[in-house]
Amino acid sequence: MVITACSPEPGSTLAEGEQAHFRDIYVHSKLLVVDDVFSLLSSANINTRSMHTDSELGLAAPDAELAKTWREELWKLHVGESFSDEQGRCNSVKNFKEWNDVMDKNWEHKGRNHPLTAHLTRFWDIETPYAKAVD
Repeated sequence: MVITACSPEPGSTLAEGEQAHFRDIYVHSKLLVVDDVFSLLSSANINTRSMHTDSELGLAAPDAELAKTWREELWKLHVGESFSDEQGRCNSVKNFKEWNDVMDKNWEHKGRNHPLTAHLTRFWDIETPYAKAVD
């Protein structure tokens, strides 16, 4: 997960501090929530080292109430709201639209050095080199 932090640069003047400065922060966390019925919180990475040599720990929770609570809390934290249908189930279409709207607004705000509207941005890394696939 990558979170974009927005804050004034250290030592900036008041006028400079009023402009937003952005920095992507890598957050090393792994939580899987499936259809508001199952959760997995784990330390494992999907790579050879993690799967074959490291000691990893995971908590599998087939608990619908916990899964729904985690989804709602995380989405409220990062977007401000989590939408559910009349039966209390995740409204995927409405949530997907809201996430895209937030990312579009934040893309514009980032380009203008304005503060973000929520902790959700499009990931666009032009600095990190990527390895070519070997097929």
